[in-house]
Amino acid sequence: MPSGYYNTDLGASLEDLMRDYADKIDSKTTFILVGDARNNYNNPRVDIFETIAKRSRNTIWLNPEPQPFWGTGDSDMLQYAPLCKRIFQVDNLNQLSLAIDQLLVLH
Repeated sequence: MPSGYYNTDLGASLEDLMRDYADKIDSKTTFILVGDARNNYNNPRVDIFETIAKRSRNTIWLNPEPQPFWGTGDSDMLQYAPLCKRIFQVDNLNQLSLAIDQLLVLH
């Protein structure tokens, strides 16, 4: 990728994922997203996210933003959240460690 400024477009990323890897997503898949769900007012393609969530065993989101910020501005997290099995606020190494510990209890 050339240097410069890039705007997040989660919908386009989900489209790319389904185009290139749809046949790899099944009941053995754990789909992990890392990010704040801020989409720069692009189409969030919740329909694609829902398809991935239904096909997957687990859908896990590691979000650095506290829940009160979800749905503010260009955040689409409130649309994605109901489709996730687990969501963790992770904005530091300690929170990441706690999230991993909790995820390992699932298995």
